[in-house]
Amino acid sequence: MNRMLKKSLALVMALVMVFSMAAVAAPADSDVQVTVLVNGKALTFTDAAPQLKDDRTYVPYRAVFEALGAQVAYDGATRTVTAQRDDTQVSFVLGTTQVTVTENDETQTVPTDAAPYIDPNTDRTMVPVRFAAQALGCMVGWDQETKTVNVIDVDALRAAYGDKFQLMERASKEMQEAMPKELSFSGKLNMELSVTDSGTTFPISITGTISGGMNEDAANMKANLSLDLTKLLDESSMTKEEYQQAVQLMAALKNVEINYIINMKTGMIYLNMPVLAQLEPSFQADAWYSLSLNEIYQQILGMDVDFATLMTQSQDMPIVDALLMAADMVKDAPDAYAQVVTVLNTCESILGDKAFTKSGNVYTSNFAFSQNGQSVGLKMTLTETNGKISAMTMDLTAAAEGMEISMNVAESTKNTTLSFSLSGDAFTGEPMEMKMELSMDYSELTDAVLTEPAAGSTVLDLMELLGGQIPEFPTEEVPAA
Repeated sequence: MNRMLKKSLALVMALVMVFSMAAVAAPADSDVQVTVLVNGKALTFTDAAPQLKDDRTYVPYRAVFEALGAQVAYDGATRTVTAQRDDTQVSFVLGTTQVTVTENDETQTVPTDAAPYIDPNTDRTMVPVRFAAQALGCMVGWDQETKTVNVIDVDALRAAYGDKFQLMERASKEMQEAMPKELSFSGKLNMELSVTDSGTTFPISITGTISGGMNEDAANMKANLSLDLTKLLDESSMTKEEYQQAVQLMAALKNVEINYIINMKTGMIYLNMPVLAQLEPSFQADAWYSLSLNEIYQQILGMDVDFATLMTQSQDMPIVDALLMAADMVKDAPDAYAQVVTVLNTCESILGDKAFTKSGNVYTSNFAFSQNGQSVGLKMTLTETNGKISAMTMDLTAAAEGMEISMNVAESTKNTTLSFSLSGDAFTGEPMEMKMELSMDYSELTDAVLTEPAAGSTVLDLMELLGGQIPEFPTEEVPAA
């Protein structure tokens, strides 16, 4: 799927999941017995029950591995638990905090913070269920209210749904092949926003142009924007000096230039925005401010993520894998497996082969979802030219209490247009309305693309300016499975 439409489809999937999720979160009760569900079915433990130890859930190794279709063995001499499923072998050594995973003859050692042990009361070997299941490629969640571990066999779901999206896979491949490998783009943006505060409505206008180029190494973009915020000025509530400063600021925002460099190999983003110097004297008008996406992922996700690898995987990722990544959002729900299957079935009814009907050279899918006063409607078309999918369109509507969204996206190998509108009071408690129009044209890239600012440029680390930390949102601590 191509650039704008791919992002739009992600929004659709998010809306479907938000409107259908029923996850709960509550403090854990230490007196409640731990339950382990594999693909929605409770495991039966005949001789040793799951145990909570050091904030980790341990289970008898044979029960969980065999439930996932693996053959298991225990070597008493080396104190090693081994599970073999297809081309994947997982090994734990009792008392150590490392898991050895061999897949397709490639072996890696994964450090953990939980060591397998022998339960002295039952003489059974206990392994941390999260690491055991994840080593076999499973999704693992934790419902803290009922102390339930959800283990979902992703490979089984991939096998069940992998061939249900062949038309969309074909469209993605054929449109991508028809696009220039090195791409130049240019377009126009128009946005109208009105916000209401204490009964008074304030209009805000943003217009401008966007241009740039990209290849497999980097993306460069330049935006020239004009922000009209003059209607927000209230001279009666300001001193004369404050009003003059505000007028100067509004004048500066009439001509805002933003330059971006994104290095696809290193995950570095460089931003140059001269107007910042007028807003905050500590900024330099000609400086570039750098930010590492790898560092952002590390702080937000708590793990090392290689941006280049992530980009490569996302470009070639099958639709079912993208959907399973999105379904990861519901893994902590009490009925996680049922919700994941619901998400996959819903997505199949939107994007699957059975969703489309063909008339002439056009494939059309219509979808409607409604639950508890919330609704999503989607119409998608794929147009075939000379035996190849050459264009896609999507019309989306969504409504929930206090919010309405509509979006139209049309994408071909030559251009993309997007219309988006949002209205309601769900975000601020007072009426708000936004309308946006974006058009982009594509052509073969002729100019060079920078992977970093030119030699001699002033480059400042934005993370250092922020004190080395990305602002954090409060999160609730839950026991790890």
